[in-house]
Amino acid sequence: MRITDLRAETTGGKARIMADVVWEDCGRAPVTVYYETDEAFSEALTCDAHVFLLGCAIPARRYGEQRIAISEEVSPELAEGLEIVMRWLDAWQ
Repeated sequence: MRITDLRAETTGGKARIMADVVWEDCGRAPVTVYYETDEAFSEALTCDAHVFLLGCAIPARRYGEQRIAISEEVSPELAEGLEIVMRWLDAWQ
């Protein structure tokens, strides 16, 4: 899976950050993933690849993606946390 083209927009009183998600291994169609809030709270949205990594990690695992590629380096703490979560998910199956 590749997470690309991070962007932000504000229209119609709503603020949105979004990214394109391209599936590499499972044959699913590309999709645009987004987070949205009222424009009054737009300062709370950060257009950061890690936000999308967190949102896409479980679906990527579920559908057999071998990797998730993002444009930023993943912090060691985030990588460790994701590994722990994935081990818990494996244990619950």
